[in-house]
Amino acid sequence: MKFFLFCTFLSLFLLVKSNNDTEGVTFASVVKKFYEKAMANGNVHMQHELDFIIKISNNADNLKNKFEPLVEEFMDKGKLKEVIKKLPNGQKINGVFVPVYFNEQFKLINSQRTSKIKDLVHKIDTEITLQPRHVKAKGYNYEKLNKYFVEWKQKPKHVEVVKNNIQSMETKYNTLKTEFDGEINAISQLIETIKTEVDSVNMSFGKLSQAQKTNDKMDIFRESKPTIATISQNQSNLIELLHRTLKTLKAYNEYRIVWAEYIVGVKESLP
Repeated sequence: MKFFLFCTFLSLFLLVKSNNDTEGVTFASVVKKFYEKAMANGNVHMQHELDFIIKISNNADNLKNKFEPLVEEFMDKGKLKEVIKKLPNGQKINGVFVPVYFNEQFKLINSQRTSKIKDLVHKIDTEITLQPRHVKAKGYNYEKLNKYFVEWKQKPKHVEVVKNNIQSMETKYNTLKTEFDGEINAISQLIETIKTEVDSVNMSFGKLSQAQKTNDKMDIFRESKPTIATISQNQSNLIELLHRTLKTLKAYNEYRIVWAEYIVGVKESLP
């Protein structure tokens, strides 16, 4: 019985150790360990002063779920074929037959979503979840950071040096956080606008099944055409905003890996 309990305990210990080894050094673990050293040095008030290294903003939480509806097709191929069949065949707009016009517009909207937006959302998520072991930067060595972290010894003088440079780090962080929060707020508003426009177009096309006369179908076409063009334009604006957000996150990650190296002692000073 004792042997069985010992084996069970050993298995759990190895499992926890394996998970910790896999996770490696994280930005949170660097900050947590520094707080412990600061407290041991009498700097109790320093708790949370380096939290800006853990994540850029609370607005980064659940972003993937927020973006999820915009990486799906606006209209799948089956539904698209049904809609195209119901559109008036003999009518043209700007020299293009109505079904052809809509087909091209829907393909553009779908392409924006499943290609550019999807790719940018993936890259943004990668930057948000980035940890030191993932970083690939010139002059950066994760193994060195890990070694310094593991062998990190209590140095009261170093704690004080870092403490005196928090404001310098935080100034850079605040600039990036302001940019990021502004971009996410703009993206959120744009997502709501696009959702409203999509609902409007779907409502218009829902009327096609009842429309029998060509004139009625053309009225539906005229009603939905401006909104469809606006969806495409707003998605282009969204792509631009996502590019800016990605750039901000990359800059933040470049800074915080340097901050992490400085805090554990890999770097003796900040650039």
